[in-house]
Amino acid sequence: MIASVKPITSSEVPTFESMLPVLTIRFRKAALSIKSYEERTDAVAEMIGLAYGVYASLVKRGRTDIFSSPIGEFAVKGYFSGRRVSGMSATDVTSPRCRFLGRSTVVNEGVGKCICRRTFKPSTIGAFNIDFTDWKNTLDDRTQNLLSDILMGETTSFLARRYEISPARISQIRRELVESWHDFVSDHHEEKETK
Repeated sequence: MIASVKPITSSEVPTFESMLPVLTIRFRKAALSIKSYEERTDAVAEMIGLAYGVYASLVKRGRTDIFSSPIGEFAVKGYFSGRRVSGMSATDVTSPRCRFLGRSTVVNEGVGKCICRRTFKPSTIGAFNIDFTDWKNTLDDRTQNLLSDILMGETTSFLARRYEISPARISQIRRELVESWHDFVSDHHEEKETK
């Protein structure tokens, strides 16, 4: 005699909150290879965010076969391949994903460092360094220090504590710096074209 299989109803789909304790343990173990406590904490938070994204997508598509193991595996692999939920895209040359995909590299220049696309010619990198220095000099001292810390790869939580502002404000400042850089470059190119 074959037993009938009762279909799973949507009320039986596990909640993300019910999976969270198991996922958090998995993510903490995966992050043990990261030396800095702050970076480990950020990594676990990113993995939780990635896992929630997968979970929400499955629920939205009406899937009922939702398990923590494959979601956790996806989040861990995604994190270590450079995926982030914190807003950095793979086209942003400062993002870990862009570096993982080989689209950018870090070029050390004395005490500073610059992140450039691997396809850039040395002359382009040299011109960038000149423009970047000129732009950086337009910023106040505190913002210059914050920019240097951002470029050194410091975590949002570290920056928020160091500069005594909220993590959300750090994100806003990042966007403001990007806009300021784009404005500076646009104005700089317009000046060259008019000469």
